[in-house]
Amino acid sequence: MPPAVGGPGARRFHHDRRRPRLSRLVQERYLRPVRNAAAKIKDHVVKGSSSNNNNSYSNNGNGGHGGEAQGYDSASNRTLGIESIQFINMDYRYVRLDALAIQCYMSDIEVKPILGFPKDKAGSEVVGFPPTSNLSRLGPPEVATWRAHANVWQQMLMKRSPAVLIMGSDAVWDTQLRRIMGNLNGPFLDLLHADNPNGNMAAARSGLWDILSLGQCSGHWKEGTGFRLYRDEFAAAAGSATTLAGRRVVYRAGGMVCLTGYVVSLRGAAKLLARTAINLDQPVDIVVDSMMKGGELVGYNTQRQPVAQWVYPSGLGMEMRGANSDIRPNGSESCQSGDDGSRASWPDAERRGSVWDIKPQYAGVDFPDFGLGHAWKKIAETKKKLPF
Repeated sequence: MPPAVGGPGARRFHHDRRRPRLSRLVQERYLRPVRNAAAKIKDHVVKGSSSNNNNSYSNNGNGGHGGEAQGYDSASNRTLGIESIQFINMDYRYVRLDALAIQCYMSDIEVKPILGFPKDKAGSEVVGFPPTSNLSRLGPPEVATWRAHANVWQQMLMKRSPAVLIMGSDAVWDTQLRRIMGNLNGPFLDLLHADNPNGNMAAARSGLWDILSLGQCSGHWKEGTGFRLYRDEFAAAAGSATTLAGRRVVYRAGGMVCLTGYVVSLRGAAKLLARTAINLDQPVDIVVDSMMKGGELVGYNTQRQPVAQWVYPSGLGMEMRGANSDIRPNGSESCQSGDDGSRASWPDAERRGSVWDIKPQYAGVDFPDFGLGHAWKKIAETKKKLPF
């Protein structure tokens, strides 16, 4: 195992701030599908469908395709073994670039910020957008979000990029992301080989799959398909997803919501650009979800996702400034976090040395090394609170 990566302070901090009670809508839309997928996979393991280890993967250096050690090293480099990591952000969202830079420093990864698409242009320049069969389905914010992702797909096709990791502006990840991705590489390639026994594994970089999601807020396992359950020393040993204590799973996806962090292959980018250029009738993540369900996209999800979304917690006054969303109207997310315009969270921010929280939709995600949640302590290498 290579030495620990990341910036100063490799200690592991546990995020212990209590999150607010989630609304029933959030529970139903985001958390239940993820837990159902975990339960179904666990049920298959318990009932013995994995008794021959077909769905298990051991990171012991004896398996894999093309050399496990080499695969680990390539997938754990500064771009996670991918041509580039692209971070979509609006030029006025300075705080999100700051959060990105802090995370890149702590986890030692290289990310390329790219400009998002302004929603006011999406509302005024309709001549530049594709046809739609549903005129009332999308507003300017959803169209702008799609265009930002489509710009990346477009450039991938022009440059013939094999694969790119696309992150949203509120993406947050476990500081050990490089090593987590190194551990994922072997099981993912093994699952690809099982799903494509006659396929050319040299095409695994971009030709056998379309999307690998690392940060979905809702995901569905495609029943009857394989998965790979594997140990990862950087997965939480306990927490809300106890069925995967100390382990992660990569599985064939029957759907997903939220494009917070996803790797898209060249073939996947071509499919998505063609589909939405023909008919832009749904928000971009719903397009991905429906294409997976319909079999038009070959997608894979990871569970105990290493990527989630961050949010300013209530009691800092940031929701009232519209700081938590580019898509929803100002303040609309305050109903999820209970923001009442108070400043009650500042003592906690002082104690933690952080003003960043994991978004309620990702309540099932546990980061043992939640660097952004303890940013000052990790960067300054101190246990002392930050005095304000």
